[in-house]
Amino acid sequence: MHGKNINDRLNKTDILGITTKIKLQQFQNFLWTDKSFLEMEYIKIKNGYNLTASIINLCKKNSNIKWQKTSGGEHSFQIPFGGKILMKTILKSNGYKYERKSLKEKKILYLEQVLDLELKNILEWTHLQIEKDNEKRIMESCFEKITYDHYLNLFFQLHNNYSLSKQKWIAKKETNASQVIIGRLKKGKINGKDNGEGKLMKHFDILTRNMEPTSMLVPCRVPQNLFCGTLVPCEGCEENIGNKIDDCVVRLENKNETEIEIPVAYSKVSTSKTSIGKYKHRIRMSIKNIKKALEIIESSRQESIITENSVYKKLETIRYKLRNRTEVEVYTDGSMKNILDKDHMSLGWVVPDQENNNHLTFRCNLEKFLSSTRAELMAILTALTIMPERSVGKTSFIWNGANNPVILQSIKEIIDELELQIKLHKVKAHEGNHFNEMSDQQVQVTEKIIKEDHTIKINYKNIKNRLFISTWKEIPLELSVKQTLKKINTIRNRFQRILDDKTWKIDWITTFKTLHPSKITNDYTSKEDHTKRSFAMKLFNGELPVMLQRFKHQPHIYNSSKCVLCGRYEETDIHVFDCKKNSHADRTYTPMTEHYRQLIDCLTSKIQKQTKELDKDKIQRELKSLSELWYWRIDTDEMSLPQITLYDLIKGFIPNSLATKVTSILKSREKAKETIIKGMISFKKYLKDYWKERCEKVVTWETENNITNKSKRQKKEKILKKKGGKRKDKMKIILIIVQNQENQMKGSITE
Repeated sequence: MHGKNINDRLNKTDILGITTKIKLQQFQNFLWTDKSFLEMEYIKIKNGYNLTASIINLCKKNSNIKWQKTSGGEHSFQIPFGGKILMKTILKSNGYKYERKSLKEKKILYLEQVLDLELKNILEWTHLQIEKDNEKRIMESCFEKITYDHYLNLFFQLHNNYSLSKQKWIAKKETNASQVIIGRLKKGKINGKDNGEGKLMKHFDILTRNMEPTSMLVPCRVPQNLFCGTLVPCEGCEENIGNKIDDCVVRLENKNETEIEIPVAYSKVSTSKTSIGKYKHRIRMSIKNIKKALEIIESSRQESIITENSVYKKLETIRYKLRNRTEVEVYTDGSMKNILDKDHMSLGWVVPDQENNNHLTFRCNLEKFLSSTRAELMAILTALTIMPERSVGKTSFIWNGANNPVILQSIKEIIDELELQIKLHKVKAHEGNHFNEMSDQQVQVTEKIIKEDHTIKINYKNIKNRLFISTWKEIPLELSVKQTLKKINTIRNRFQRILDDKTWKIDWITTFKTLHPSKITNDYTSKEDHTKRSFAMKLFNGELPVMLQRFKHQPHIYNSSKCVLCGRYEETDIHVFDCKKNSHADRTYTPMTEHYRQLIDCLTSKIQKQTKELDKDKIQRELKSLSELWYWRIDTDEMSLPQITLYDLIKGFIPNSLATKVTSILKSREKAKETIIKGMISFKKYLKDYWKERCEKVVTWETENNITNKSKRQKKEKILKKKGGKRKDKMKIILIIVQNQENQMKGSITE
């Protein structure tokens, strides 16, 4: 439950989410490392230091669940970055141990923070410490230059991003086109009218003649490897939406991400000998770098998935063929099939050709979280990655309720980014739909396809509207954290019980036969047999209606889970048979001794019926030699010991040592099993009578406390309604007090 709450808090943007991130940020600052605490392995945390960090730490330790940052969560949880060499790697382990506190106070994590600009000379410690004990110190000019001229941030990043001027110049690239449009943002409207949504940009052309080398940062110092261009106003082109031919104006989409802001300076400084030294708009970065940056942004959509380069190229080819369509119809499908004793998932889709000639098809494999629904959702996701902007998609697929949040979030973000209108239709199978049958053929899983075809994954780190994604061994969870923890704990407990030493000491076949002695195929219905089996099963599984269970399910009736007979301990299934005040007034009386004697007598009587060679005393001596029969403790915590105890025999477990001992007495394995089963049935009858005696005393106690069977059968809401009169009176009293306090406050204010 705590793990689920942490997952929700990390992704919330309200006060609860903000306070959670602040607590984690404080703990991250305390660690003083370049790695995120959410992605680190389990570390020791002092109890009570940071509750939020402790809960996340327990998820790592017990279930190996971590949280990875997405693109949307990059700035919500910050860690120091910008350097490459850690001070921890430079200093020896012993030296860093003593210097860590001092480095943290001075906010130094990387070696680059204590070097000069040439990364050769180390600065003095006094240069890094500006103020100490209210004593101001003079900062060296070298360090001052690093701090102020180059924006050195000693806590998070080494250098700030490049800061542009107030006049914004934009470089834009059309989708699947090579042409780059450059211009300056234009304020106002065309001819005083609002001509639609989007930003207006005055278009400029790059002067390709007399290309001059310039600097991106300092105009007077120019690296010779950057060849940039001079900008001149465009004299009219196809993109112009204005009325004037010589004043070209281009509209930018509000949500168009295939554009960047570029540095442009109005300067006459030129390093080219052939260029005229006049004031012109000059780009301060390479045209080649502008195109490269736009290509990276344009290709970011396909980062929603991770696969081989050949699959990327195929998807890009399909996207290019669909670039001019405004309506795209896609038939998607996904399947899961067992091949070679292992389940495999496959996905595929078909885009019908408008001229019915060359249909576009795609198929791929999928791993992790096996589900046919997940394969179908992944087919939709891959189909959306090739959609042109502002198209209307008609997707036919088998839609069921899916527990795949990562896929669904990726689908939603692609729809929002491309402004798609999705219409979902379900195509029934085997109705003669040609394209539906083609998509079915695409997802057919065979042994050859498994070995040769590529797999595809989701790039969950590219999700924007989710700050953190829960992962297990770096695999994004397609289940909720609560379901994941429940499954992990179930499997862990199952294997822990299998590997437990006590498990191997139990004769499970004989144990189950004592719990269910009658055959399940028996047509005869016996109420007595049903009662015996019901009591044995409830005792074995811990389902007897003891006070602990009643208090858990009906706390509005029972005020405590303690035993009503002794009033000292919680009444569990075992405490019923261990309670000293259950059937005897003497405090020196130990009921476990009586249970031990009854068990020996039941087994002895059944063994005597099988053989006449041994007398009763000799049989009892042999049985009493087993430590499992007489080993018990008053403290119920001893039940967790690896050895078999009398508590386990009371619950119904048969140890291997008992079966071996009885077999050595009777010289027959079959007779020994039959004898043990009959002896344990007699012992269970004794325990049931003991339980019945306890129930009679509890019924008497319930009658004294006005707890009837009718009240136990009623629901909680009805009982609270009956008690509502008293609660209303209490509420009236509280309201009167509050009103009196308010009146007193008003009186004091007026006075």
